[in-house]
Amino acid sequence: MKGFCVPPFEIRQDAEFVQLVQHATGQRAGAVAFDTEAPVLERRGTESVVLGPGKIEQAHRPDEYLELDSIQPTIEVLERLIRPACLEK
Repeated sequence: MKGFCVPPFEIRQDAEFVQLVQHATGQRAGAVAFDTEAPVLERRGTESVVLGPGKIEQAHRPDEYLELDSIQPTIEVLERLIRPACLEK
């Protein structure tokens, strides 16, 4: 059986959602090579970004962990995303 390959996806840098995420995180969006459901969502017409807490060096490998001090900042970023995206429209 051949391996499963997740197709790449791309969202425009100037897309409203990308701008919102960049503002909420204080970081510039960039391309990464990770398996994610984002291409599937994109094909269904949903703008997607890959975003999460922690350090990628610790993610998706044996003994994966998330430092507790990364949780509150993640909650704050999600609140900054949810308010304008869902509550203020």
